[in-house]
This record gives sequence, structure tokens and C-alpha cells, in this order.
Amino acid sequence: DVSKITGLYVQKVYIECLLNGKKGKKELIIKVIVPDLLVAENNKIFWKMGDEIVSKSIRIKIPDQFHAKISSIIFGNDNFKPVLKIIEEGREYELVVTPISTKEKSKDVIHLITDFRNVESNTLKEKIFNVSIE
Repeated sequence: DVSKITGLYVQKVYIECLLNGKKGKKELIIKVIVPDLLVAENNKIFWKMGDEIVSKSIRIKIPDQFHAKISSIIFGNDNFKPVLKIIEEGREYELVVTPISTKEKSKDVIHLITDFRNVESNTLKEKIFNVSIE
């Protein structure tokens, strides 16, 4: 399953063939650059314990070659309130996260799910962001 791969993907493939009338193997190296569907400035937001409760954000862009929208946010820690602002539908978004409290250490993983479906695995493409109070 290559649905979660982005960046440079290198795969060796061996094929059997006839070489000078003899059965042999040839190695082929396939190199593919898989662009990231959601391009973000960074993938982590953090506060220090005792910090003032202020919202922090990450800008997210969808490259022109893709036609996708962010369809949902999944998160599991009630100490963080994520909000997705639409700058330009299908092109640019802003993930704004506000902690409820910074008194204790806390962390979560926020998943942004798109409507872009991977043909091979029939899964939706997503991007993961880490948030924490350290």
C-alpha cells in the first residue's frame, strides 16, 4: 500500500529475460516523486506549560494538480479545540488550535481528512498534525 507515501519513492524490480540466449535477471530501479496532497508550513503546534491560552495556526495548501477538499477533522483530546478555516475552498485552509488549559502536559494528533480517494486502497488521503503542551 503506497497510499501514505509522499516524496521520493524508490522500488527495485527484478525481471526475468533472455540475455545472449541465456535466462537471466535484470534489476530495474523505479524512482517516483509523489507530491504531498496537503502542503503545510509545519506539522506541529505546541505550548509550554503555564503559557497564556492563545490560538496558534498552520496554513495548509493543496497543490494545483490536485482537486480535493478537506472534509473532516478527527481529534481525541478535549483539551484542544481545532477549527478549520477555509481561505479558498479546495486550495487553502488554516488549522487553528486553541488549548482549553495549559496547566498540565497534554498532547493529541489531529487528522485532516480529504475527499481525495486513493484508487489502489480506496482510502481517503489525510494529513496528521501533532499538538502538545510540554
